[in-house]
Amino acid sequence: GVCTDVILRLEQLGNEAQNKKSVAEAQELRHEAQAWQERRDNMRQEQEQHRGRTQKLQKLVELVLELHEELQEECRCIIFVEQICVAAPIANVLNRELGKSLATHASGGANMSESARRLNMDKFRSGR
Repeated sequence: GVCTDVILRLEQLGNEAQNKKSVAEAQELRHEAQAWQERRDNMRQEQEQHRGRTQKLQKLVELVLELHEELQEECRCIIFVEQICVAAPIANVLNRELGKSLATHASGGANMSESARRLNMDKFRSGR
């Protein structure tokens, strides 16, 4: 990709500078190459982290993170889903992104016991 091309070119220029005995320039170019390598590695890590997510889920995560950052402890929201089977996985993704267990799910029907549903709703109401 582009980052790899930039890194290779910077390393090439650094080697040329080293051959010309321009130590300061060579060090500067190596430092810049390292910065680009870190950018590339961060981009790869972020892509790996979001692999398998739909654009809709990624946007939801971004919105919830923004809301949580803005409101901190006052942040509470309800997310409605069309399919009950995605409620728990979405809560898990949000908890992973938030870095702590803040999201839970509550669903009707046979997918969750009445006591578990009540417990989760009580947690929501009390802000836990």
